[in-house]
Amino acid sequence: MQTMVCLREHYKMNIEDIRQDQYIDGLSPGEVAKVLYVAPAGTDAVRVVYETPSLGVRDRQVFRSDAAGMRIADTLVPWSFSSPGKEFALALEAFRMAPRIGISKGKWNFPADWEAQDKALDAEIAKDFYADSL
Repeated sequence: MQTMVCLREHYKMNIEDIRQDQYIDGLSPGEVAKVLYVAPAGTDAVRVVYETPSLGVRDRQVFRSDAAGMRIADTLVPWSFSSPGKEFALALEAFRMAPRIGISKGKWNFPADWEAQDKALDAEIAKDFYADSL
């Protein structure tokens, strides 16, 4: 499944910016929705008919105050970067260390000199930690 990515993070959206065939983040909670139809509903609102992959076709009255929390999704990509960065860094560090601590294809394979490798790894991590804290 492909994901829409919002490139205009700091752009403040107005109800006049909502157009047919746009992809908008924030119209439906947690999803990017494709706008199928837009009609004015007074001076401070528009009626929007939209479609999402999980909910199907829906409609909603969007007020000016609601539009501030919406963003236009610009690019269709097969991935997204919506996960917390610290969790990614932790997983990447575990992946990087796996061969050093003897994990290969989900099995523990300790090398003969694993104690020496472990001490060298501890020294490298300590060096990196103290270098970052200076």
